[in-house]
Formats: sequence, structure tokens, C-alpha cells
Amino acid sequence: MNRKKKTSLAGVGIILFLIAAYFLYVFVYRLNFEPSTVLTQTNTDAAVYSLDEFIHVLNEFPQLYSEKQKEQCESEEEYGTYVIPGLKATRSISGKKHEVDMCTSMTPQGMAITDKYILVTAYCHTQEHNSVIYMIDKETHEFIKEIVLPGHPHAGGFAYDPDHDNVWVSSTRGGVPTANSYKLSSMENYSLDEAGGALPFEQKIALDQARSNSYMTYRNNALYIGSFDLKEAGELFKFSMDDTGRIISGIAEDGEEIEKDEILPIDYVTMPSKVQGISFLNERYLMVSESYGMVESRLQIFENTSAQSIDFEFSDDKAVLSYDLPDKLEYACAADGKIYMLFEAAAYAYRIRPMYNVDRIITVDIDTKALQNQDMQEQNE
Repeated sequence: MNRKKKTSLAGVGIILFLIAAYFLYVFVYRLNFEPSTVLTQTNTDAAVYSLDEFIHVLNEFPQLYSEKQKEQCESEEEYGTYVIPGLKATRSISGKKHEVDMCTSMTPQGMAITDKYILVTAYCHTQEHNSVIYMIDKETHEFIKEIVLPGHPHAGGFAYDPDHDNVWVSSTRGGVPTANSYKLSSMENYSLDEAGGALPFEQKIALDQARSNSYMTYRNNALYIGSFDLKEAGELFKFSMDDTGRIISGIAEDGEEIEKDEILPIDYVTMPSKVQGISFLNERYLMVSESYGMVESRLQIFENTSAQSIDFEFSDDKAVLSYDLPDKLEYACAADGKIYMLFEAAAYAYRIRPMYNVDRIITVDIDTKALQNQDMQEQNE
């Protein structure tokens, strides 16, 4: 073999080695190991972008950020965005030492909006630390504190019930999906420094009928709980609540007896695959966020065709509104006439990848004009 051919093969070998090393680092190492940190408090600065850099990223999505929307954002605090805290380091509890420790691999998952706060769940990607809830002041945009959850739930299902002041968090127990709740006042009174550990759940409800508890939302004395599925259709269950905010059982089919403590839904609908979250805009419209991997996310709004039950057609041609968004959209919530959107792309496990590492919660005004046009079109038909 001549020298040129040997040199060429050696060069190819080096390139293949570097490619393999890159993929192992990005898709294996960063998912399973977290870096050390000198920080001793949950960070409150943006993990990736300055505000000016982030505004430039948003401008890459003109469908969502129209000129009118840009003008509105320019008049708002931080361009209508909220820094996702804790992406560099988060105070939590070490699963091994059972003491306060810093986690550098927290990954945002769920979001809920109250009158005062934006609440965000996050889980430790390496499973070395307890999951947490970040509490953010909705008016000032400032981080208030972290609330440590019991154990290591993925916490993708997350919802606020303003009628009973309950915050619902998903988990599992013995392989069975659960819905767990806190009183918001309990979260307000919690201090990691004083407690030295996690805040115990006040309600723990086993959901034997559900495949998983991937996302949740609350509306009109009912908790809606759905499952994420990568390839097949997901499912969405509706559970009724009593006057105290506790989930109560539905009615068994065909006169079957309900086992003690068994919780049954009162309604059900099939969902698209890859659904990350849902949120009701009002009685008629449901917002659905879809994402997976490194492809663009999608946010769509659908109309309920029944006044008596949840009855949606989730095909693309039935969407009242549809937006293409940066990848790894985890949750979208409708509140205060706005849509709040949470992404996980800036977590340590992902932010080295060549994509938009959205490190802030973003907000846009709900397109009420488009919804009004839809209503008028239906009236004319």
C-alpha cells in the first residue's frame, strides 16, 4: 500500500473516530453524567442566550412573532419572556446522601400558571437528585425559590386548580400512574433551608385506568390527564372532582362494581402521538403541544364539537390555528389572554446539540381575531 493511500485511510479513521466520540459525548455521556459546579444557589441567569440574542432567535419564527406581536413584546418586561432558572445549577436533595446538594442536569417538564406565579417542574436527568418545582414571580419575572419533590418523578404532568387552590403533579407508584397535589399555600410556606428535605404530597391518587400521566390540565371541576406516545395514538381521560378538590370516581360500564379506592374517569378521547401538553383556551377550544427529538415542535388549537363531552377531531385540517416552533417544546398554557410556552432544549443534557436552545419561557397573545373569524364562519355555514 502506498504512502498516500495509507495517509488517506488514516485521515478517514481519525474523522470516523471524532464523529463517534462526538456522538458518544452528546447522546450518551451528557445524558448520564452531570458536571460539577461552584454554585451554591439555584442560578437565575439565562443558561445560553442574552436577551438580545434570544430576541433574534424568536425572529426566526415570524408565524408566531408577527410585527404586531413584536410591538406588544417590546412594551413588556424582558420582551415577555421569563428566564428558566436552575439550568446551570439547582438546589435539591441528593438521592444518595439525602442532604441538600447542587444538581446540574435539571430538565424542565411541566408548567402551571397561577394569579401570582409561574410554576415549572424539572427532573434530574441523571436521577441523582430529587425533582423540583421552580416558583417564579409572574409580575416581576424574578425567581422566588425551588420546592423539592419527593423522589425522582418525571413530573411531566402538572396543573393548577384555582377553584380549590391545588397544584397537581404526576408521578408513579409501583408502576401505576399517580396524580399528587399540594395546596398552593403549602408551597408558599415551604423553605428548603428550614425543611431540609422534600415537601410531602397532600393527596396521592392512583390512576389504574391510565396508561401514563404525561400531562395534565384543569377546567371546571375536572382534571384532564393524558399520555404521551411516540408512535401510536395517546389517550386523554377526564376525572371529576368533589367540592373539596379531591378526584372522585366515575361510573363503571355495564353495571360493573367499582373496587374500593378505584378511580374511574368520566370521559375519554383518543389523542395524537407525541403530545407533550394541553390547555383549554375556553369552553370550546383546546391547545395541544407536540414535539419529540430535534425536529420543530408544533402548537395547534382545536375546537370541541360537543357541549356534553370532550369530542375533538385532531387531524391537521381540523386545526383552527397551527404554529411551528423551536424543537423540544414541553408545555404550553393559556392564561391571562396569553400563551406561555416552556422548552427543555437548554437543559445540560441537550444544549450542546445544534438547535435552538430556548432557555426562557416565552409568551405571545392569543390570536382572538382568528378564533372570532372561526366562530363567524361556523355561524354562516
